[in-house]
Amino acid sequence: MVKKYLIGGLGFAFDGCNCDFPGELELFRDDNISADYFINVSHSERMPCGGTVYRHERSERPIMSVAENGAEIFVTVSTEYPECFGLRLLLEILRLPSRIIEHGGIILHASFVCHRGGAILFTGPKQSGKSTQAALWHDLRGSVTVNGDRALIKKTNGVWTAFGSPYSGTSGISLNMSCPIKCIVSVVKSQQNNCLRAGPQSAFKALLEGCTYDTENEKETAAAIDVMSVIANETDFYELRCRPDAGSVEALERMIYW
Repeated sequence: MVKKYLIGGLGFAFDGCNCDFPGELELFRDDNISADYFINVSHSERMPCGGTVYRHERSERPIMSVAENGAEIFVTVSTEYPECFGLRLLLEILRLPSRIIEHGGIILHASFVCHRGGAILFTGPKQSGKSTQAALWHDLRGSVTVNGDRALIKKTNGVWTAFGSPYSGTSGISLNMSCPIKCIVSVVKSQQNNCLRAGPQSAFKALLEGCTYDTENEKETAAAIDVMSVIANETDFYELRCRPDAGSVEALERMIYW
């Protein structure tokens, strides 16, 4: 049975896997799509040569081998550990950050809310208050929290668009939604609530700190930097220095809607 998934506008088809996939991934299932990538799954007692081997955390025994040939991905799952074919390994197979970059987008570490049909992406370092700001917009303005941890960003029909993602981190919030980007907001803890428009240089710095890409892959790094440079110049970007209260919502709201 072929299972198809649409994530960030990219189609993935799994063939040969009869197990149940995690709910976070099943949210993105769409068997009517045309796939961009084909994942062929088989089971074996021994791992084939030539692929990337994933091992059990405790026993170090092989769990899975993955080999690629263009848009085809060949996955061999060990018959010894069939239960380990979970979300983490599935996302490893998809290599979603790399695929998105190949198609002119990025994955950004951000809390993603949809408000009035537009995406507001709160980004920043760990513990900066991204999730708090998303929760405030949900509670005080009725915004929909699409994802508490990551947003997939890609241009669709000439418009930079944010997509939901199976990655949800500790938030556990993951919806299969997309909407045009209204703005990207760098969140900084402060004793006062103040929101300022950020220039392309500051925007690029924030994107660079929050983007997921393989830093050891020179080609991917260069491609990611190119995409971030374009996003920094073509989207509205703000720096929100704030307390975790209603005043922070009002400060940002004045900048983007008034």
